Amino acid sequence: MRTVAPRALVVAAAALLLAVIPLQRDYGPDLEWYWSISWDHGFVRRGLCGELAGLLPVADLETAARLMTGLSAAVAATTVAVVAVLRIWHGDPVSVALGASLIVGPVGYAMVVSDPRPEYLGFPAVLCVMAACHAWSAGRRGPARCWLGLAGALMGAVTLASENVLFAVLPWCVVLLTATTVAAPLGVRVRLLVGMLAMPTAAAAAVVVGGRADARQLAALREDAGGLDGSPDRLMRYLGQDLGDSVRTVVHAGIGFRLFTMLVAVGIVAVLAGLLLACGAGREWLRLPADRLLRFSLCLPVAALLFQTATGLDWPRWVGQLGSGALLTLTSWGVLVPDPDPAPWSVGRIGRIALFSCLLVLVPAVPFSILHGGVTAFVTSRVS
Repeated sequence: MRTVAPRALVVAAAALLLAVIPLQRDYGPDLEWYWSISWDHGFVRRGLCGELAGLLPVADLETAARLMTGLSAAVAATTVAVVAVLRIWHGDPVSVALGASLIVGPVGYAMVVSDPRPEYLGFPAVLCVMAACHAWSAGRRGPARCWLGLAGALMGAVTLASENVLFAVLPWCVVLLTATTVAAPLGVRVRLLVGMLAMPTAAAAAVVVGGRADARQLAALREDAGGLDGSPDRLMRYLGQDLGDSVRTVVHAGIGFRLFTMLVAVGIVAVLAGLLLACGAGREWLRLPADRLLRFSLCLPVAALLFQTATGLDWPRWVGQLGSGALLTLTSWGVLVPDPDPAPWSVGRIGRIALFSCLLVLVPAVPFSILHGGVTAFVTSRVS
């Protein structure tokens, strides 16, 4: 108990500090347009965004959209801060490296703050799954199922605000759950997964079956967004597409600049992975159990990236989201299943982690907005 209280205070202070920062930022209209989509003109996908924004006690849509954009970043930042600080608290070199990478790396805090989307409201589902796994390992089956139900309910609700939560967050929640329940019988593990996936699956079905906006709804939504800066025509057009339309958009877009940005994004993730390996984080990967269900679950984020790449154009952002999920999951797993024989500190490890942290500050975050704005300009801004 004497260690729990100070740890809770440190975690709460870090989460509050990192969550307040994005609330002070001024985000562009391309992020605020999401919050103009509502169900005022009938059910459409992502319509929960406008319904949530409408609950805020503010006078106009622009203020509500700005607040909800900042809140999305703050929610994801809080999740990152909690996992990072809990892992750093372990004190071994690998834990410090993984925790630091979430806070200063390109697919952690910097990413969720620089380009927040509605799906970031689903990030706390990772914390719910962590709480469920912790309760399960302690033999508290009822609370564990409640936490998993809460995670599923959150992801199901956020699916109605942004279906990308099914690709950015849900696969990693499955990976974390399967990795930490290997001691349970297969049937029990499958039932836990089904319980968590029930609501997101139902929400996804509703979006697929009835979420495509017709011409009348698109015109009305476009008019609703008229009070925001810029022109939301491009975003509104996507609401009227079905899966075939999305694939044809990708096919006809060409690969030039988009292929370059995706290669840069993958390169940034590869640099992060290399730095983590240099600091000994490969040890965590080797500690993962050799389990068939876990291996199957690891196919889910790969399938998510392939599906998104085939049906959309924001490739770098999705690579960054999945990279963030991977790092968050690996760091979380080590919190739940600590290394029984952690690597000791040494002068060499201290030096590598110090160098690693400095390099991560210079690596750009993955979202398209930073790549489009110029990698050199971003690195220069980080240095200055």
